[in-house]
Amino acid sequence: MKFGWETFGNPGVVGEAECFDLILGSPPYFPPGSGTEGDHPQKMACRFELRGTVADYCARASRHLNPGGSFVCVFPVSPEQQHERLRQGVQESGLVVWKWRPVVFREGERPLLGLFCMMRKEDLPESLRGTPWREEPLVIRREDGTVHPEYVRVKMSFGFPP
Repeated sequence: MKFGWETFGNPGVVGEAECFDLILGSPPYFPPGSGTEGDHPQKMACRFELRGTVADYCARASRHLNPGGSFVCVFPVSPEQQHERLRQGVQESGLVVWKWRPVVFREGERPLLGLFCMMRKEDLPESLRGTPWREEPLVIRREDGTVHPEYVRVKMSFGFPP
């Protein structure tokens, strides 16, 4: 199940008792008023938290996970305030980030996004509740602008052409 703007806009889309082994999410990144807001409602809801914050996404995912299920989302790690908002939402919802991977858009630059794997605290082995396992960054483009070979492999694994 992927929670998107339409899920928060239509609460009946997911029944209260429905649970899933895997929930994917790409919560909007910014509070309203924190950037240039466009005029298209769908674009606005993708960027700005019009129907819920990252904490709301975490809370909703936590309620709909089967025991041992995972919530995986993408969220900014830069600036630090954004990453902190995710940390707070995760903690408040009873989730734990057990693994994450920074995403670097161009080799040599700092990561702007992260891919975060979470489980409910009670479902996660205690040995994994400490510092999350940080994978090596996923680099999208090399310094010269060509697509990084690992990113090509990732795309191909989902059926996208190289």
